Amino acid sequence: MTPGLKRRAVSLALASAALAALGVAFAQSPVQSPVPRPPLAAAAQRAEAGVRWQTLTPVQRQALGPLEREWPGIDASRKQKWLVIADRYPSLPAPERARITERMTEWARLTPAERGEVRLRYQEARQVPAPARSERWQEYQKLPADAKQHDVQSDERVTKRGESEAGIGCDQE
Repeated sequence: MTPGLKRRAVSLALASAALAALGVAFAQSPVQSPVPRPPLAAAAQRAEAGVRWQTLTPVQRQALGPLEREWPGIDASRKQKWLVIADRYPSLPAPERARITERMTEWARLTPAERGEVRLRYQEARQVPAPARSERWQEYQKLPADAKQHDVQSDERVTKRGESEAGIGCDQE
């Protein structure tokens, strides 16, 4: 396997694992953001597609808490996907809820450009047959920690260079 192919396989495996983890569960208690959030006035004033935050049940609000600020800007179909996860929330084990809340918080912190990159990598990973994905993931797990970190840093440089060359800004959705 060439270094470039290996890096791409690792990148696809990581993106797939990250998105799979996002879709599994949430935390027990509402997440307190370490960064103060600005008022929701601007987002609330524009037309909101799909289910409005105010119409969610308390359990759904608790489960989707990390997404509250972004909720008005999420399109209706994605909101429905998040609601399916929120509805499963009460039946999940506490560690699983905690893990998913952490992942959801990470997702909420991503810029729109970074979210688009993750979605693209997820779609690419889904095109690889499951046995091949599993094999690639096992190969990646066998790598020493410094090799994994090198792949991540290398991939970040490529992504940032590609964004700047394409004129992608961090403030776009």
